[in-house]
Amino acid sequence: MKRWLSAVTALTLTLLAACPVFALPDEVWRQGSAPPQVILPGSAPFGDIGGHWASDGVTWCYNRGLILGTGPGVFSPDEPMTRGIFLTALARLEGIDPSLYPGSPFPDVSADSPYAPYASWAKARGLIQGREDGAFDAHEPITRQEMAALVSRYLDKAPPPYDGFLGYLDAHTISPWAIESVECVRRMGLMDGYPDGTFDPFATITRGECAVLLQRLAGVR
Repeated sequence: MKRWLSAVTALTLTLLAACPVFALPDEVWRQGSAPPQVILPGSAPFGDIGGHWASDGVTWCYNRGLILGTGPGVFSPDEPMTRGIFLTALARLEGIDPSLYPGSPFPDVSADSPYAPYASWAKARGLIQGREDGAFDAHEPITRQEMAALVSRYLDKAPPPYDGFLGYLDAHTISPWAIESVECVRRMGLMDGYPDGTFDPFATITRGECAVLLQRLAGVR
């Protein structure tokens, strides 16, 4: 029996070694270059998600290659999510073929940038149009109300009629252009408010929150 288990273990390790999936950690795209990260099925080698409320979502995203780490053994679940990394993750969730989106429609994203095909896809899908100066701003954090608007556009759902009551104590601070989107993602169970009863529309959404959001999105697409 032991000999049989040893043979199975050896075969499994051989197959994993022969077929690794290489991906660059998210932080690499911000700082230039780093050793490739190996994704092993069923693992999420992050030392900073133990006991974190978003750990299940982080593991789910990592195992599907949607969001990776910011460094060796680090996910940074409470750090802000950036536009470039989230739209890349969303495109990966969609299962797009990056080769179908050559070039770049944004002046601040070069054609050979890792973000280029995903930014092109996002613009083609009508998810983003760029800033006032036409820039993509890949490294800029996303606010919670911006995320609500982006997700509702991605799902192409007609926002529910807004009856003037969102249920959040700070609903009056949500920008008029985002109110219906915030209501849409709330009703669909994609984004929640905070325990204190607020939505905090101008707060930056975190990497952990986005991991959970992507996991929920997969269930409603």
